[in-house]
Amino acid sequence: MITTVYIPKKSLEHLFDHTEIGTLLQLGGYNDYIFLEDENSIILSEIRQNVSFIQNFYGKDIDLVSAIVGKNGAGKSSIMRQFNYPIDQLSQGSLFVWEGIINGRVITKIINQTKKEIVAPENIEVVTNWDFLNILYYSPIIDFELKSARSPVNPSSKFDSSLQQYYLKSLHQQGLLMGSSLIPKIIESYPDFPNYKVLTLSAHNFTKDYFMETYVLSNFGNPNRGDTLVHELNRTIQTLETIPEETITRRKEDVINEYKDYLRYLKADSFTEKLKQIWDIPEYLPQDQFNKIHDQKNIIKDVEVLILSYLQAGAVFVQNGLGAPYNFDDFLKAENFEQRLDQLLTQYIIQKSDLLHDIFISNFGRVSLQNSDEIIKIIKEDKFHSFGSVEFAPVKRGIIKNVEDFTKIKKFYSFMTALYTEGESISFDFEKEYKTFSDFNELYKEIITILSRYNRGNEAVLFDFSPDKKLSNGEKVLLDLFSSFYSYVIENKRHKQICKEHLVLLLDEPELGYHPLWKKKFVLAITTVLPILFSELKPLKYNAALKNWESTGKDAPSLQIIFSTHDPLTLSDVLFENVIFLDKAEDQKTIISTSKKRTFGANVSDLFADSFFISDGLIGEFSDSKINKTIDWLRDENDKADQELHRILIEKIDEPIIQRKLAQMYSEKMKTDLAKKLLQIELEEIQNRLNKM
Repeated sequence: MITTVYIPKKSLEHLFDHTEIGTLLQLGGYNDYIFLEDENSIILSEIRQNVSFIQNFYGKDIDLVSAIVGKNGAGKSSIMRQFNYPIDQLSQGSLFVWEGIINGRVITKIINQTKKEIVAPENIEVVTNWDFLNILYYSPIIDFELKSARSPVNPSSKFDSSLQQYYLKSLHQQGLLMGSSLIPKIIESYPDFPNYKVLTLSAHNFTKDYFMETYVLSNFGNPNRGDTLVHELNRTIQTLETIPEETITRRKEDVINEYKDYLRYLKADSFTEKLKQIWDIPEYLPQDQFNKIHDQKNIIKDVEVLILSYLQAGAVFVQNGLGAPYNFDDFLKAENFEQRLDQLLTQYIIQKSDLLHDIFISNFGRVSLQNSDEIIKIIKEDKFHSFGSVEFAPVKRGIIKNVEDFTKIKKFYSFMTALYTEGESISFDFEKEYKTFSDFNELYKEIITILSRYNRGNEAVLFDFSPDKKLSNGEKVLLDLFSSFYSYVIENKRHKQICKEHLVLLLDEPELGYHPLWKKKFVLAITTVLPILFSELKPLKYNAALKNWESTGKDAPSLQIIFSTHDPLTLSDVLFENVIFLDKAEDQKTIISTSKKRTFGANVSDLFADSFFISDGLIGEFSDSKINKTIDWLRDENDKADQELHRILIEKIDEPIIQRKLAQMYSEKMKTDLAKKLLQIELEEIQNRLNKM
């Protein structure tokens, strides 16, 4: 366990006013270690035995639990990330003292991440690497700056695209934990563990206005048909200009067909009209929610119309001179989803390159995803490079991407139809079907990325997710914490990564958003559940002589937990000796407070005043200002205005000592019996409580 951290002078200068020495942080342990620093070296000057240290106080698998608290802005998160060296981009080199028990004796190591020489007794080993422990940083806050923490368990480090993708990753991790064989053991050891067994998904239901507004307001939904016709006429002129005059032989039929194409452009439905036609297909048409895209009665049909809507909404093309009009009647003649998908792909191809479309027709008779590999092969082998000033390579790459995307969509659709039985939803029982859910989740994340691209960059949504047990926000945050660490355990096992003997878990304000009840339970929850989660890892130690990793003989790695907090309910479960108190000096620089404070088992009022440095009262500033105005009024013998307002406020005060004193002052000023009235009410309440006992 890490028991002492020494931050050298000139490190974290925005926090600490370093002069001759750096900052010393004592986390608890068998001993406290005192350091001095000169220009070239850091000297271990004294070792003091910590006589109050209790081994295995938080359980046999937890070496130590420590906390960092203090004034707002004192630098708790900065210090936590300093511990995350060297992988954290914001951390700077510090000195760490590690203690362990070998053959019944306390062994001390100094991990030197500074650039200075360490001077220490010969029996203390000085090393520069962490080959015997792993450090894992976790913060529930989604913050861009926290991506640089580079921790495999930190949510911000895994946030790479959108909130929906992050949410899906969280569901994946939760499902992994919910489906674990460890759950019965966890619930037996900690009955309050937040959990659910079944996750149900239903199709997200957009209003039609969502698609209409997105594309009409963006000027994509109603393209200028005249502009399209002008473009086609210019293309015809350009073609004629490049052909020798003596070679031109026009048949009447050719001219008629050409002008029919122009007429089709002018008659072509707008994109918004095409969307309406998709929604009016009888099998998709809602029976009782006409402003919605579907009625959530058949999840497969609901998903079909959503996918088709996204793909059609994305069918907006820059006119490049290579495309031709698509007859949307062909789409409306399709009999099922697969055929409609083929027709939308045909639309994408024909409006990008009429030439390639003709080649596919001559080879296959029609464009079909059944021939996707052959279509891509033809495109890649095609030697056509340009048409006039238009480069053909980007067009071909675009069509290949369309074919690949539509193929993935079809694969996802086939997966969904295999799961479906009947009704408006599909459910996953994590105990029995976690593997199926995991496969679904991976496919769905990919499909969302694809459809979002066709949705002009607006994030696409297909499903809403509902667990069979309603969890509070605090329970969700706690479950996210546990599932993040368990996901690390599984990934470690899957990739056969090295699990070192000791794990240091850095939890940066982990209980944010918790209800006070869960804050009270937090330390018990993590000290009970985390050892069970990490019990699936078998720790290894490095044999320097043999240059390999070998078993430690232990069933699981030992854990050390260091967390920062703003909450007194959480802090009341931590021993004073294991707490770092951050205060601020007059120049606003951070200092370490070493005065005795109350923590373990202390009441909330004492903790607020003592450990969080709140020295100007423990009531809200709004109520404090109101009470002070009433006090000023009471002291002014001549001011009798607003007496009723001040009387009501005094009656509303729930702190009895303050209320009695102000009532007495009011009675004396206004010559009333308010103090007696309030005392009588208090006596009646006491009598009622006695009667109920």
